[in-house]
Amino acid sequence: MQVREVIGTESRELTTYKAKWEERARREEELFTRAPVMKLEKKKEKHLLKSRNGLLGLSDSFYDEIKTLPLEDDGGEKMSGFGGGSSRMRKFTKRKRKH
Repeated sequence: MQVREVIGTESRELTTYKAKWEERARREEELFTRAPVMKLEKKKEKHLLKSRNGLLGLSDSFYDEIKTLPLEDDGGEKMSGFGGGSSRMRKFTKRKRKH
């Protein structure tokens, strides 16, 4: 019997990913070799760690709807974002170039 420490809910995908890496580590130990980690595997690991164990998609649509609500009622004028006008002014400034 093996005791595992788990906090919160774990998705099936994360559980299988961890099992795959444990198996890979066991094989590396037996063969005394180190298998290189591919970019795709690194991306998948990063996504699984950031996804909060499968609960990432629950709040995405909620925050998208909150962003569209006006912050204050100024007589019907709606703001499209939080930046105000400063970002628009910054867009058109040109940097001096040294030739």
